[in-house]
Amino acid sequence: MLEFYILPTAVTIAVLMLSALGVTFQAVVAVGGFSRIKTSRALLLENLLEVLILIQVFSLSLMLSQVTTNIMGGFAALGMYDFARFCIFAAIVVVSASAALMSKSIWKIVCILPAAVTLPFIEKLAYSAFPWIFTAVLTFWIIRAAYIYISRRREIRGQISGLSVKRAIDALHTGLLFSGTEGTIYLMNRRMQQLMIALTGKVQRNGKNFRDILVRGETLIPTESITLSGHLVYRLTDGTAWMFSEHALSGVPKYFQLSAADVTEQWSLTEALREQEELLVRRGKELENTLLNLEEIRRSEELLSVRSKVHDIMAQRLAMLIRVLRAEEELEASALESFADNLLEDVRAEAETDTAPNMTEALCRDFAVLGVTVDINGAPPHEAKYAAFFGDFVREGVTNAVRHGFATKISILCEDTTEKLVVSLSDNGFVPAGGIVERGGIIEIRRRLAKLAGTLEIEAAEHLRLTASIRKTDEKEGNPV
Repeated sequence: MLEFYILPTAVTIAVLMLSALGVTFQAVVAVGGFSRIKTSRALLLENLLEVLILIQVFSLSLMLSQVTTNIMGGFAALGMYDFARFCIFAAIVVVSASAALMSKSIWKIVCILPAAVTLPFIEKLAYSAFPWIFTAVLTFWIIRAAYIYISRRREIRGQISGLSVKRAIDALHTGLLFSGTEGTIYLMNRRMQQLMIALTGKVQRNGKNFRDILVRGETLIPTESITLSGHLVYRLTDGTAWMFSEHALSGVPKYFQLSAADVTEQWSLTEALREQEELLVRRGKELENTLLNLEEIRRSEELLSVRSKVHDIMAQRLAMLIRVLRAEEELEASALESFADNLLEDVRAEAETDTAPNMTEALCRDFAVLGVTVDINGAPPHEAKYAAFFGDFVREGVTNAVRHGFATKISILCEDTTEKLVVSLSDNGFVPAGGIVERGGIIEIRRRLAKLAGTLEIEAAEHLRLTASIRKTDEKEGNPV
């Protein structure tokens, strides 16, 4: 290093700055080598070689800085670091040769030559040319470090590291676990680890045991589980639902993958469908009970209707019989028997011709023969339900007037409009001294009127008057017209 004293100070300082740049570049390469993707003995030797080169460049920089310090201080005492230079060179030779053999690359031993140039005996042989050889070696190390740095940057960009894979699967919302068939866990992301803790209370170290816990449902915290599409689904306490599924890795029979997918939305839809199904089942049972009740009501209505018709026909026949007896007319046995015979046939015949005009006309003819006049003012209603009521009301009123009041003249007034129906019946018969006692016939008329939203008024002053009023409604909207 004595040759540097004869150089201008500016040149020495420039070479010193170059050595500092070499230390920086080589340090970047040495540190970056330990963050490479693959790990092997060859790569470890390469990293060790870069560290040794860094030590050599640093030692050269120390020697040059001491020369500069001595120049500034005005004395020439200098330690030549001879032993350290030999040791560093020997280490570089051994490591570079080993790395070349393991990687089968001859380029690894190229660094032996520049490392040998800086040995003490080379300095004595080169004499005045040594500073320039020293500068050339530093330049070589800088260029080499820059080349290696650029190459490794390209290598890192073109490959995926294990750390990047771990970060990638940790970013997934899905839980993933890769394990051997014996249970050894090789890779597991953060989501699966969180699910493990939520389901078992701790991180499981054996993938097979964790899978068996899920299958048997032996979780340590209360959970709700169902089977969805053949896979086990667990609902956690935070409301989320996770479906666990197991897959054997294709081509690698000794390993399997356990995944957990978030199926919270599907769970909610399943719950909604289940609730709808339960609601439909309840509604079905209610409808079934309603239909049974409707059938019972229909039978009761039919039976009540038959009873009502039998009552009306019997009352009509009794009224006619009483009228005949009061007239003191002689009746033949066959005529008397006709009042009781064929009652059911008359009920059936009336049901087949159950219209207001037919019923009222037949009623008027039957009582006219007995001397009872029935006058009907106004046309009977045309609507079926009002027409049926009109016929029953007229027959009940006429029958009661003849039977109980011994009436001989009965007047019926019918007022049928779009808004209401009013039927009034009056007679010239007697009013019972004890007043009107409502029995089966009148009770049935009131029941019929209640179903039609109508009312019945009974006036029993000098003569009897019955007035039925019905306020018609809109069939579609159920509101009064």
